[in-house]
Amino acid sequence: MATSAATLESPPRAPATPLASRPSVRAVALACAVLAFAARFARAGGAPGLWAYGGYDDGVYFGAALELVHGRVPYRDFLLLHPPGVVLALAPFAELSHVMSDARALVVARLAYMVLGGVITALVVLVAAPWGRRAAVTAGLLYALLPVATAAEFMTYLEPLGTIAVLAAALLARRAERAHASGWWSFAVGAAVAVAPATKIWGVATVAVVLAWHAWRLGVRAALRALAGAAAAAAVVVGPFAVLGGRSFWRDVVADQLGRTRVPVGPAARLVGLAGLNRTFLPHAALRVLAVLVLAALVSCALVAWRARRGRVWVVLLAVELGVLLLSPSFFLRYTALVAAPLVLVVASAAATIPAVSRAAVAVAAAGALAFALVPPLAHLARPFPAQAVRAVLPTSGCVRADAPGALILLNLMSRELRDGCDVGVDVTGVSYDHRVVERLGHLPRSRNPVYQRQIAGYLGDGSAVVLVRGGADGLDAATLARLHAGGVLVLLPGDVRVLTDPADASRPRGSPRA
Repeated sequence: MATSAATLESPPRAPATPLASRPSVRAVALACAVLAFAARFARAGGAPGLWAYGGYDDGVYFGAALELVHGRVPYRDFLLLHPPGVVLALAPFAELSHVMSDARALVVARLAYMVLGGVITALVVLVAAPWGRRAAVTAGLLYALLPVATAAEFMTYLEPLGTIAVLAAALLARRAERAHASGWWSFAVGAAVAVAPATKIWGVATVAVVLAWHAWRLGVRAALRALAGAAAAAAVVVGPFAVLGGRSFWRDVVADQLGRTRVPVGPAARLVGLAGLNRTFLPHAALRVLAVLVLAALVSCALVAWRARRGRVWVVLLAVELGVLLLSPSFFLRYTALVAAPLVLVVASAAATIPAVSRAAVAVAAAGALAFALVPPLAHLARPFPAQAVRAVLPTSGCVRADAPGALILLNLMSRELRDGCDVGVDVTGVSYDHRVVERLGHLPRSRNPVYQRQIAGYLGDGSAVVLVRGGADGLDAATLARLHAGGVLVLLPGDVRVLTDPADASRPRGSPRA
């Protein structure tokens, strides 16, 4: 993620490449945007992937938006461990559930995220354009295709919202630096970049870099205007939910996040994910060597960009975001999208300074690396969620429970459950991050956390049927599984889906504890 643009740099030492004309920039941006959409569509698994179970968090965020459009408030009425930015972004798509099925509304939202990936790619081209045509094309192609960029832009995740916020701030910062520009442009810079922490609290680091750089380029007064814009945007996006959620807001978003158990994914594995090599078929030792080589190449690009006094702000932001990524307690592959924009722009800035005789060799190496990284992901074939088979064994009434809200959405049950008064758990396993329990019991795995076991057993056991799709990620211990199986019928379905149901008992009391 990043902040300002080319005009935030001092004049380059090296001769600049020819600036791209506006028509050529637009053509490159459009072409790269279309390519980016195609790459994200392929990353999702094509048309079948639109109807697939996309993982836990994809359903959590869209499920939270469904809850909101049905009158339930995050933090106050249900658990949500992130700021409300993603809920507001997905709310228009959740509204579609009033005129179409939940599953179709989710598919539309996923397609919109792929389009968003194309828009972000176009913005990357616009940011790089002042460095010349070579930089613009390099930035656009890399962002369209690199796994680090596509990792979060084919499902309804948090990271793309922060990325587009930072790129918008970059373009606004360029306008703010023009002679006689109104101070409102600085205000707009802050307002744009504030969307990053309003979606994911890690964005605080991004805001700090943006404000510091703005102060260095335009002075303290301009930085204060940007800070005012950030505060105003935060008040609009976050303020109402913080007030309505009260203590639950601060507990869920701040305390529980900061107190999360550190996952056993070390720096080497994170760098492998950052390099986009984790989906290849090489042994771990080879992957780590390649990751080190990729990191060395990235450091070299950063040094070239810094010496050329071109793209320095992206170098700073890349270093900060890499630090956040390596030090964060939790880690998933899509988190690498945090550094995608600054990484690509640093490489593009360096590419603009490469002598002409080296271009062919660099192009061949880049094409080989991209093919190596992209072939396994693009060969992935997703299977649609077996919604019809699951619905066939579910009771026709009562509150159906699931260990992931995405399952209820794909079954077209979540809106019905909310209308019927069922208290649907949005982040079912998120209760395991409660910092009060962690402070009392320590960082226990879910399978050994008695408080978590009581909570999830109480929630899942309160339904007329239970749909399980997460396998061992739930951390259900033997006692909890025995309680859920007692008196029920276990049905095994394709896609590792398990249904526990008792057709003779389809009308349990509605409602459940906050989960």
